[in-house]
Amino acid sequence: MRTATRTVSIAVLLALAAAHTHSAPGVRLRPARRVAHTRMLVEYGPEIHPEQLYAFGAVTGMTAVGYQIWEKVLVPQKRLELSRSKRGGEVKQLLDEIQDAPSERALERWFFSDWLEARNGTQVKKSAVPFLPKSKFNSGDNPVIGAVAAIMVIGILSSSLKQAVHLLTS
Repeated sequence: MRTATRTVSIAVLLALAAAHTHSAPGVRLRPARRVAHTRMLVEYGPEIHPEQLYAFGAVTGMTAVGYQIWEKVLVPQKRLELSRSKRGGEVKQLLDEIQDAPSERALERWFFSDWLEARNGTQVKKSAVPFLPKSKFNSGDNPVIGAVAAIMVIGILSSSLKQAVHLLTS
């Protein structure tokens, strides 16, 4: 599985490197022609080259493949290993020690409180994102939910900052 992850990572990096250009191949930038003393005429026509489309498609495809491997193989496998360990392995021993320990392990007790309460049958964990369907992956420790939330926050902050700078400078 590590080989597949490395292969996908290398392929994504190669596709990104191939797509990175400062200007389109074969296109020369030329200074704008001066029409009047106060106006400048600039020729502009949006272009997208096939190489950029291929690189975009490759990155998108590899991202989709990587996500499917993560969602269908890695996450279920690791959750199964964790559940087995919680029932009779190292994690069970750790939880027993934390539950029986005096107050000096209060931080660990707080950190593992969901698992400790679930062992006693006293709590049912709520969904992290209430509008999504209830499933075993709708929890706050799901990195996809966390990454999407982080990207959305960064996008909103960046857009707000850009607008604020634009308003202050104009």
